[in-house]
This record gives sequence, C-alpha cells and structure tokens, in this order.
Amino acid sequence: MLVITFTSLFRVTDDIGRDVTPRSAKARGLLAILALTRDMRRSRSWLRGKLWSASGPAQGSDSLRQALTEIRRALGPEADALFTDRRLVALDPDKVTINVPAAGTPEARDICGDIEVTDPEFQSWLDGVRHQQAGGGAVAASPPQMKRGSTATVVFTLAHNVPNDVQWVYQALREDISRLLRESGEIDIITEHGPLPASIDGRAQLNFIVMDVNAVSGQAVVSIRLECGATGKTMWNSGQKWLANDPSDETIWELHQLSYWTHEQTAHCIAETFGEPSGGNNAYALAIRGRKRLFEFSLESIIDADRMFAASYQIEPRGAFLAWRHFLRNTAIFEHLTDDFLEPINQVDLIDQAMVDDPTNSLVLAVASQDAFLRGNDLELASALVSDAINKNEVNPLGLGFQSNIFILNGQFDKSIQAAARAQSLVSNQSYRGFWSMFSCMSHVANGDYETAAFHANMSHYLMPRMVAAQRFLYALNEALGRESQALTVSRKIRKREPNFSKKDLFRSDYPVGTMRRTGIMELLS
Repeated sequence: MLVITFTSLFRVTDDIGRDVTPRSAKARGLLAILALTRDMRRSRSWLRGKLWSASGPAQGSDSLRQALTEIRRALGPEADALFTDRRLVALDPDKVTINVPAAGTPEARDICGDIEVTDPEFQSWLDGVRHQQAGGGAVAASPPQMKRGSTATVVFTLAHNVPNDVQWVYQALREDISRLLRESGEIDIITEHGPLPASIDGRAQLNFIVMDVNAVSGQAVVSIRLECGATGKTMWNSGQKWLANDPSDETIWELHQLSYWTHEQTAHCIAETFGEPSGGNNAYALAIRGRKRLFEFSLESIIDADRMFAASYQIEPRGAFLAWRHFLRNTAIFEHLTDDFLEPINQVDLIDQAMVDDPTNSLVLAVASQDAFLRGNDLELASALVSDAINKNEVNPLGLGFQSNIFILNGQFDKSIQAAARAQSLVSNQSYRGFWSMFSCMSHVANGDYETAAFHANMSHYLMPRMVAAQRFLYALNEALGRESQALTVSRKIRKREPNFSKKDLFRSDYPVGTMRRTGIMELLS
C-alpha cells in the first residue's frame, strides 16, 4: 500500500514507511495530479498538456514515458499501484491512500508548494486545486458536485407467460434492450408482470415495454409495444417471427435489430416524458434532444446540441455525453468548415476524459476511433478501437459507419459495404437516416461503383437536404459520371454555404473530404 501525503511536504511512502518519492519535479507533479484527480486517472495527452505543454506530441510522449519509468523505479515493489495503457495513466485506488490537508488551512492553500514544475499549464491546474482548498471546497480528488437529475424508469412487462421453447428469445431481447438502455444513461429498469400500474414506488413517470413472446407452429412470434405511463398511449409497436429453435447468425442479428429499435423508441418516449423544450433535468432526455438537434446541421442547432450535451454531463457525468460533444465538433467542421462558433474546448481533452469516464462504452470507443484516425492518422489504433466498440455493442450505427470508413482505408471494400449496409438497416426508421446513407455512398465510391454511390448520395441529399457533406459527394459523382448539368445544380447549392466553392477545393488537404481523396474518383476529377 502506498501513502501519498500532501499535509506538509509532498511525500510518497510504502507500507513500511520507507520514502519512495521520485526525485524529479515532473515525476512528482505527475503523481500529484493523479492523486488529486477524480478516479485517480488521466489520459496521456492530458498529462502531456499539463507537464510538457511546450513540447510537440512526440517529444512530450517521450518525456512522459521517462517520467513513468522513473516513478516505477522509485516505487519498487509497489509499482503495480501505477497502471498505464496506450491512452491512460492511473493509480489503483485499492493500493493508494491519499492524505490531504484540511480545507482552509495554510497547508491547503500552499498544497504541492515543494513541487517545482514551471510549466504554466501545471501551474494553472495547481491554482485551481489551491482555490478549492483555500475556500473550504471539496478536495480535488473528490468527484465534482453535479446537479442531481431525475431518473427515468422503464418497466418490462409480459402480456402472458412465455412458453419454454421460446424463453431464449424473450431473454435475449430483454437482456439486449436493458444493456442498450443502461449504456445510454441512468435508467431504472424494473420487471413487473400483470396489469400496468399507474406508479411504482411513487414514480409516476414510467415507460412500459410490453412484450408478447409466443410459440406458434414451430415459430417464435414476438410482439413489442411501448406505452407511455403518463398518457397511457401506445407510442410504438413492432413484431417479428423466427424459427423457435434456430438461433442462427441471421436470427441473432434480427433480434439485435429489434432490440435497437425498441431502445431508440424508448429513448424518444423518455425525452417526451421529461418535457419540452430541453428535456427537464433528465440527462438522458437532454442528450436525446441534443442528438436530434445535432443532425439538423444548422449553426443554431449544433450550438443548441452542444449546450444540451454539456448540461447532460453536468447532471450525470457520463463519457458518452462528452463523446457526443467531440463528434459534434467534427460535424461542425464537415458542415461549416470550422467549429469556432462553439465553446472553445480542446477536442482531445473531450474524448480523453470520455475514455476516463466510460472506457468500455461503445459510443465512446467509436468516437475515439474517429479521433485516432482524424487527428493522429493512427489507422491501427482506430481499427482496434472501432472493433472493440462493435464487440461491446453490435448495433452501434456510428461504430459500424466508422468501421466502414476504416475498411475503405484498409482496402477491404466488400467489408466496408457490408458494415455501411448494417448501419443503414438499424436507422431505417429514423429522421436522420440520411446521414448513414453517406457511409454506403463512400464505400461504393471506394469500390468504383459510382452509380450505386450516386444513388446513396441522392438519397442522403433527399432525406437531409441541409447536409453539405452529401452535396460534396453528389457533386463529385456527377462530375465523374459526366453529368455536368446535375453537377452545376449541386455546386450552386454548396455555394449557399460556401460562396467560393469550386472543384479545386476537393483537392485541398484541409477540405473535409478526406475519405474521398483516398479513392480512385480523384483521378477522374483531375
């Protein structure tokens, strides 16, 4: 057991009281940051930014590795209290005790005073810690005080008992839907059979998932309906049937699809349950409204969406809400060529903190894969992250879309087309399904099937006429196919957002058509 003490001088001692404090200021500063951080973990990029802010990424990474090596040598047999991987550095809370001075005391106001790290970013972080301590606020290692929100309640109920030979269908659906709901936000999930109650434990804001699973002529026949507890109205219903004892890959995928659709419809019901216009104080409802606004693609809607995701995180600090804020900034650049109109936040900090908060969340992993490629051009890491995202959640349309793009870059065009088609099949009944049509468009462009690609680009443009990303591909495809009049019409639409747009822009390294530039269509355009 390590003891990290801040009460006078900064000291690290082992379980027999031996001083194992690292010698260098940067190594001690790194340990101080981890010890005084919620969950005792930080991303590598965040630590580089606080301790080596004047260094480039490569030099900063080398310096961080050297500091970690020094810490492990100093800790000796207790070095297993320090955990590292490709993205994170952490202390094991079960192997570390932290002693901090009482808030408001002179020692608290000068905490870490003997750690002489001159980096201004470290000093800025330390000023914040000292401000909390001097004012009698919470110890920096404690979680931030968040606004307490309302919790949504979802009730599973059965229309009648499930026959034994189709129990596996009911269990698979229930487990799938529950997993998707729990990954998305803080939701109470209750099983209550019999007549639908008006309230449970005093909670009146209920949403009911009523399942009817039966065996008819050797088939499992499933019916699911969603009822709003506040109004009693049936909000949605769907059904499917499979061979009762045939859990084939196709059947399992269709079960996953039905689970995803049920989850999405439940999300919209929760958003309605907690009221207009902002979703009240329910983080999940706010995030669902934020997602809807994001895919409207206007400056105003993207700004609104960012505020909603930020408010969701204040209510409930989930990494998924930060991941949406990161993805939103990429969307702003794709659609408006800049994210300067948004709150100035370092995108790397957003996704790194998301990975700290929810390192196994499938949405966080998917967005981290996009970040790994767009910012670091690290195809290997991007591939690993997106594979992990889909292993965690096979019905993650964003993950499937990003995987489709990564397959393009790996030259696996058939797999790219398949992943994009799966993503589209999941969102086929959603208002923003045109966004996912673009993944199919890109996969067919890479495969050289420009007619099919143009079909998907046209569909995307028809469904989401504001999306400039679709217009750029539609313009390029019409040019490549020799359809000059159609290309001219599309270019005029693009110029409403980008007055100086021309074909030359597609060849600019800073123009947001990176996937297009990696395909053979550029030779035709040149």
